[in-house]
Amino acid sequence: VRAYSASAKAALDAAGFAYMENYTIFSLTTNYSDYQRLADKLPKIGAIIDDTDFGGDVTLTIAIESTREGEIAPLVSEITNGKGVLDIIGVEERASRI
Repeated sequence: VRAYSASAKAALDAAGFAYMENYTIFSLTTNYSDYQRLADKLPKIGAIIDDTDFGGDVTLTIAIESTREGEIAPLVSEITNGKGVLDIIGVEERASRI
């Protein structure tokens, strides 16, 4: 038993703790020329790009903590000069590490 207790403790310490947080999920449609700037800037405000679909335009699925969802629209508007189409498509709980 002792042989495994140190390994178990190390594994638990490395795993850390998490809590559940509400995330707002957005769909964002933009043109190719604005896509790269958005892909660079969104993570800087805590947004997670879950999916990217390259078609006639680029459609991103983005998640951000619901307490910070108000930060997305001004950033998208600034980068796309108001041309980006941003829609809330849902809210889900996700684990956030402490």
